[in-house]
Amino acid sequence: MKRRVIGALFITILVLAVAITPLIATFRPASFDLVYYEPSVGLHVSADVLRATLEDQTGLIEGFNVDPNTALSPAGVPTRSLVVSWLGGCDNPDVYMRLIPEDDRYLFVERTSGDECLSDVGHQRTFSIALRAPIDPATVEVVHE
Repeated sequence: MKRRVIGALFITILVLAVAITPLIATFRPASFDLVYYEPSVGLHVSADVLRATLEDQTGLIEGFNVDPNTALSPAGVPTRSLVVSWLGGCDNPDVYMRLIPEDDRYLFVERTSGDECLSDVGHQRTFSIALRAPIDPATVEVVHE
């Protein structure tokens, strides 16, 4: 009798360990990185480098890319390809972004840093984000840190 109880307890612990391990990975924020070589502007001979990291705290993001020729996602139309954009300088080559759930809305928080150029030229930062499920772009607020 004692052996059966110990055996059942061992199997229960083993099953829980196997089941919990993938669940922990599911709830951990995912992070995506990319490096993009922007075309030269003005007198620059070499391309400017943009390094971007996107942290997903929603579980919705499949991936992202720099996409300077894409129009913003229209509000009120759920989409699986969210496009966000803002104006940045060439002295801000490092971009850190987070998509955070907040009630029935989302915060898209972006922060730029770096000091790789001296010119005062604005660069459009446009990112296309592939989603696992459609969301309404009107529920996404872009926040600059």
